[in-house]
Amino acid sequence: MLVNHGRTSRLALVALAALAPRLAAQRPDPLAHVVAEAISRNLGLEGERLAVRRAGAEVREARGAYLPSLNLESRYSQLGSVTNLGDLINPAYAVLNQLTGTNLFPTNLDITLPYRHESRLRLVQPIVNEQVRAGIAVARARYDGQQLQLAAAARQLAADAQVAYLQVASARRVEQIYDGTLSVVRENERVAERLVNAGRATPEALFRARAEAADVEQQLAEARGQRLAAERAFNR
Repeated sequence: MLVNHGRTSRLALVALAALAPRLAAQRPDPLAHVVAEAISRNLGLEGERLAVRRAGAEVREARGAYLPSLNLESRYSQLGSVTNLGDLINPAYAVLNQLTGTNLFPTNLDITLPYRHESRLRLVQPIVNEQVRAGIAVARARYDGQQLQLAAAARQLAADAQVAYLQVASARRVEQIYDGTLSVVRENERVAERLVNAGRATPEALFRARAEAADVEQQLAEARGQRLAAERAFNR
């Protein structure tokens, strides 16, 4: 049985290439917690979220123009030249009172039609309103744009947080290196001093060791300052 090793190798490479993105996606992101905390705590991003919610409220308000509205209308009218029914009824009641010898029938009625006070409920339901439709479209576009702006701000914040975290880690590592180097050069200075005292080395060796120690101390101080600045930027 013959086996084509070249073809088998190519198939294996293709399979690995196809699985590589999936394996990378399954690999946990070591900076995911940094990004999550930055997104949840950043005040600038919270302002963008408030803008999105405000734009959403504007969309709901614009859509509300298509809902029916119920209004109570009430008015009091001063009427003139209106027939008063009391002018017709009061004389008849007066005659009845005379005939019966009583005061059972009122003779001071004041009745006008229509009534002076009028109240009514008004229900309005828009059917077709291009102005309302345009307002909804504008509000929706503003809402979509605000969402895109929030997403862009979140992506930028995630990138800034990751870069700041890496800068802090790098600055701390540099500080550790200089701190370890300082221990070495101080030991060299101590050895050089003993050799000079023992007459086995010239004073130049001691001066050189002290200069190296001073140089490393200066570099360590600068590295510590850069680390503090990186931490402040990361916290911000």
